[in-house]
Amino acid sequence: MPQMFPTVVFFALAVIINFVNAYIIYSKGTKGLDPDSELIEGYKKLAYFFAFGFNIPFIIMLVGCLTGNVTDMLDFFKPWLMNPYVVPFYVGALVIYLYILYFIFFQSGAEFLIKHRNLLTKVQGLNGEIQLTESMIKVFSVVTVIFGISIMVILWLNVFQLPN
Repeated sequence: MPQMFPTVVFFALAVIINFVNAYIIYSKGTKGLDPDSELIEGYKKLAYFFAFGFNIPFIIMLVGCLTGNVTDMLDFFKPWLMNPYVVPFYVGALVIYLYILYFIFFQSGAEFLIKHRNLLTKVQGLNGEIQLTESMIKVFSVVTVIFGISIMVILWLNVFQLPN
């Protein structure tokens, strides 16, 4: 168990950081808003997603470490070994990626993020501050998901020939 301590601490910190981010999103988003504002409900939904949705893979990792079914953090870089905690981690991450695309494209998520502007107050570009548009959010979300899924595929195919 001593070698597991840093791994457990890492995953526990990841869960805590997501909860802190959720709090920051809610408090920063609702700052200065009328308590009856319809935007407050949107900030609540976004904070809940950060607190619970983004934590699913980390909680799976943490449970795997605490039960002793994962030897260390490197097990998550070897999904082809089909560890019973590593596979659900990847499934959870894939579900989050797909939900993000569904939200952005089919539930007016890009419009939602533009409308809830308090979260994206300053986006710096090379030539100063950038005014975000729905198209920019859609492109960024697709690029992010493609990158994330590409990394998952590379790990599943063991492209870099990591040792078992």
